[in-house]
Amino acid sequence: MAIRKRKWGDGKEGFEASVSFHGDKKRKLCKTKVEAKAWVLEEQNKMKAGTYLAETVKVTIASQLPEYEKHLKARSAAREISEDTARSYLADFKNYVIGLPFIKNGRPVTFPYGIGNYKISEVTEHTVEEFVRNLLAFGLSKKTVREHKLCLSNFFQFARFKRFVTHNPTKGIAVKSLKAKGKKKIRVPPKRLISMMLTLADEPFATFIRVAMLAGVRQGEQRALTWGDVDVVRYRIHVTKNLGKRGVVKKPKTEAGVRSIPISSALAEMLKAARQSAKFQNASDPIFTNDQGRARWACLPSCSVGPSSMRMRLRHGLKASPYRRNPDGMTFVTFARQSGSSLE
Repeated sequence: MAIRKRKWGDGKEGFEASVSFHGDKKRKLCKTKVEAKAWVLEEQNKMKAGTYLAETVKVTIASQLPEYEKHLKARSAAREISEDTARSYLADFKNYVIGLPFIKNGRPVTFPYGIGNYKISEVTEHTVEEFVRNLLAFGLSKKTVREHKLCLSNFFQFARFKRFVTHNPTKGIAVKSLKAKGKKKIRVPPKRLISMMLTLADEPFATFIRVAMLAGVRQGEQRALTWGDVDVVRYRIHVTKNLGKRGVVKKPKTEAGVRSIPISSALAEMLKAARQSAKFQNASDPIFTNDQGRARWACLPSCSVGPSSMRMRLRHGLKASPYRRNPDGMTFVTFARQSGSSLE
């Protein structure tokens, strides 16, 4: 605390009052000494109450990088955080919060939406929300964005210790996925890929694929289908229920979910043949069952083909085909398209 008498060139006199806290000084020019002492007393009371703010008009986030680095090293030395955590916080702070160039997967990358030029006192909840949305739009996963948000929260804890702010603006900000504008476009697999899947898939997964592609039912609805829901005379499939998690059968969410779907005669004959060779053939038995005769709620074939084993079988099947990965790194599909070949 200091109060000094000052004179200006135009003959005016006054008193300069100053206070310091953690190396940061705050000054004010007052007309009288009584006014200067009152201001100093007010600032000292703020220090005791924990509401004192240092001069943050010119203090930006990027300008505190050296001090923040010292702060992390001190916490690491005191074993409050591990050395790996300190390095991770510092790297995230440089690469994403400030937006400095860095190397990722051997390539130079710069995050263009860093907030390093923002003044610390001007960062609000809205600023943090926009920062989180930009991280998601940059292609980062929700888990990674949460880690970067945690780094920003740790920096504002440091800023509170330095009395730059009185609260942490990152508190209560949730990381949510970006909502796609409009309806999500359904990408239908090409016919040659479906043909290859049907060739490599075992029963009953091959029948499962055909029903899904030709009838257009949802997975939960398809797994809940029983033989009694299939009308091979009128060529229709009646959807009246849905199979949820852990094998719980329930009604569809909406009334429109209860419907009757027309099918082709070829699919009807295929289902008729599948019923004759099935282990459980009663009208109340599910079409796609496990060994106990109950509907499958998990990935359909436990002993034949699932998503991961399907990819494995595709790879093994392609080893003997002319569409293997070429030396230039193109996949067999890209190579086939460029050469004009057919995969059927």
